[in-house]
Amino acid sequence: MSGPRVVAPGKLMLAGEYSVLLPNGVAWALAIPLGVEVEVTPSPRWKLVREDLALTWTEGDPRVPEALRFAHTAMALTRERLDLAPQRLSMRPRAGVETGARKPGVGGSAAICAAICAVLHTIDDDALDERRDTIFEAALEAHRTAQGGRGSGYDVATVVYGDLTVFHSASPEAPACARALPWPTGLYALAGSAGSGANTRSLLGRLEARHADDPLKVQAALQELAKPVVDLEAIFKNHAITELFAALSTCQQALERFDRELSLGVITPAITRLLEIAAHEGVTAKVSGAGGGDSVIALSDNPEQLQRLTRAWRETGFGVHSLRPAPGIALHPVTAR
Repeated sequence: MSGPRVVAPGKLMLAGEYSVLLPNGVAWALAIPLGVEVEVTPSPRWKLVREDLALTWTEGDPRVPEALRFAHTAMALTRERLDLAPQRLSMRPRAGVETGARKPGVGGSAAICAAICAVLHTIDDDALDERRDTIFEAALEAHRTAQGGRGSGYDVATVVYGDLTVFHSASPEAPACARALPWPTGLYALAGSAGSGANTRSLLGRLEARHADDPLKVQAALQELAKPVVDLEAIFKNHAITELFAALSTCQQALERFDRELSLGVITPAITRLLEIAAHEGVTAKVSGAGGGDSVIALSDNPEQLQRLTRAWRETGFGVHSLRPAPGIALHPVTAR
């Protein structure tokens, strides 16, 4: 018999980079099939297994491998909260985009935290949907703890709720919250990978250093960056695709101004080239996430236009990923092998 198994998607951000760090900041993100699976089985001692990396941690081991840090944090906090018997948690990546393409920054750590919290919260039953909000809160705590208190949590929210997720960060008046919306019919998405993962911690560290030097300047820059993101609410609600292209272009322009003003290194030469190629093909594209080397997301209502962009990006040596919306964390009950 195999134990309960949770499948968690990955994510790509559409808008809200950095400004989501503001109180009640807003982010929009797309859940994508590239994610992780976590399977749980009873064990004499708590055990973590990362199958693709041939890594194992067993309760009592003095050192947790870095690649298991998020998994270990999620496991430790959840077992204390629920007072569970020891389990073996086996993790593996789940392919969902075309093979051979270079991996974009798709929130693997958020997916691991959400999947482990979900599988442990549903270990005795299959009531995942009823516990989705509780799982989000638990995974958000685990992810932030593993990151040293940093991060808005939009990536965790997108993994938990899926599809097109709108996320509002915490404020003094309210905790962080999120909801899933349907992806607009007739809208197609493509990701171009610059081939080098962004060091989000480093970029956030630079932002914190700028804030320490001149908090008023950074706060004003974040407020300006947030303004066009707010307009997306009505656009997505009305499925106004043409307006969406213009709004996302405005978000990209605001991000470029923000980067120039604070000298963070969000827009790298490779990202610039990805954006230039998309513009040459007449496709709306913007940085997805922290920048600094991760992904660019392109949107169009014309699949042939994205096919041309795919060829152009590949010919220049970039990785390409066809995207489709994915549901949030899902439970696969115990099955016979």
